[in-house]
Amino acid sequence: MVKDPGLTDKALMGQLLEQVAHLTEKVKELDALEPENERPVIRVRELEQRPSKYESPKDSGNSSVAPSQDPYRRTKSLRGRSKKRPGGQKGHKGSKLGRVGEYQADHCGGPLTGAPIGHQARQVFDLRGYGWK
Repeated sequence: MVKDPGLTDKALMGQLLEQVAHLTEKVKELDALEPENERPVIRVRELEQRPSKYESPKDSGNSSVAPSQDPYRRTKSLRGRSKKRPGGQKGHKGSKLGRVGEYQADHCGGPLTGAPIGHQARQVFDLRGYGWK
């Protein structure tokens, strides 16, 4: 505050005391409003925490998130070792897929009686399901 040359020290002190009283009154008003302002802030904090507390997190089962991005994805199997030995039961004779007895022509389905004599045994494996073409 700049001192006005026309004011006496007594008048200047009176002005300062008025301003101090006014500022003290304003501080009391602000202190009275502080609890009112605190309530909405607390409510906003509660509402910000609520979604993470009550909503299920997004994963590949409930959104379009890729399975590789699942937050709690298991990387190791939880299955334990079995105490049983591998294979079939003791004394049981197994069976396999046998060869076809009579050969037939693919295009007509008839028997190959007039085919040239000679025999080569072959077995064909279909590996298309394993990434082979």
